[in-house]
Amino acid sequence: NGGVSFNSTPSVSKSTPAAQLIGGLLSNGVSIDVAIKALEDRGVARRLAEPNLIARSGEKASFLAGGEFPIPVSEEDGKISVEYKKFGVSLDFTPTVLSDGLIALDIEPEVSSIDRSASYNIGNISIPGFVVRRAHTSIDLKSGQSFMMAGLLQSENDMVQQRVPGLGKLPVLGPLFSSRAYQRRETDLVIIVTPYLVKPMDPSKKPLTPADGTLPASNVDYFLGNVEEVKTVDAAHNGGTATDAAAPATKVGHFLDLPKE
Repeated sequence: NGGVSFNSTPSVSKSTPAAQLIGGLLSNGVSIDVAIKALEDRGVARRLAEPNLIARSGEKASFLAGGEFPIPVSEEDGKISVEYKKFGVSLDFTPTVLSDGLIALDIEPEVSSIDRSASYNIGNISIPGFVVRRAHTSIDLKSGQSFMMAGLLQSENDMVQQRVPGLGKLPVLGPLFSSRAYQRRETDLVIIVTPYLVKPMDPSKKPLTPADGTLPASNVDYFLGNVEEVKTVDAAHNGGTATDAAAPATKVGHFLDLPKE
C-alpha cells in the first residue's frame, strides 16, 4: 500500500565534472542522498531546493522557492503598470501514468537570479537583468527510478581592487599602493528527479510519521538538556514496522499525531 519502489541505478550523462563525480558514486552502488551528502560535507555541492510534489496523472504541478521582482512596463497611453518576474528555484512537471506502469514525465526546471550588472534604465528607473538556467525534457521512468540532468554551467568573473587610503590614488605612484585580485567561479547545476507511483492506502492502517519513535521533551529536558525529542518508542505501533518506515510506501503523506504519555 502507498506506493511501489523499484531499486535501480539512475542513468547519468557524464558530460560535466559534476555529473562525472556523482555518476561515479552512483555506479558504485551509493544512493543519491548519500552521494549528495558526501559532496556537501566536502564543500563542493549545495542543495538549492528539495521539494516533494504530488500531482494527478496528466495534471501539471509547480514549485517555486524564491520571489517575484516588480518590473515597470510602459503602456500605450503612457501609463506605467507593474509586472512581476519570478526568480529563484522553480520546477514545473506533468506526470502521466502509462498502462505498463511507467511514468511519463515532462519536466521543466529553472534557476534564476537577479543580475544588477545587466540592468537597463527607463527614465529614472533602473531595471535589473536576470541570469537564468533552464531545461525542458521528457522521459519515461519506473516508480522509484531517478533521472539526473547536468551541464547547466555558469561562469562568474570578479575583480577586487584594494588601495591604501590616500596613497592608492596618487598619480604614477598609486599602483604601488594598490592591488587587484581576479576570481573566476564556475558552477554546474545538477537536477535529480525521482517519481513515485502513489496508490491508496489501507484505511485501517495508519502510515508512520517522521515523529514516530519519539515523544516531545519535558520542560526539564528541553531547558536543561537542550533536547526537543526524548523517550523513543516502538516504531511499529499502529501496525507498522521499522521496515515500513523506510519504504517509499510512506510517501503518500503523514498524519502528525504524537502518542500521548
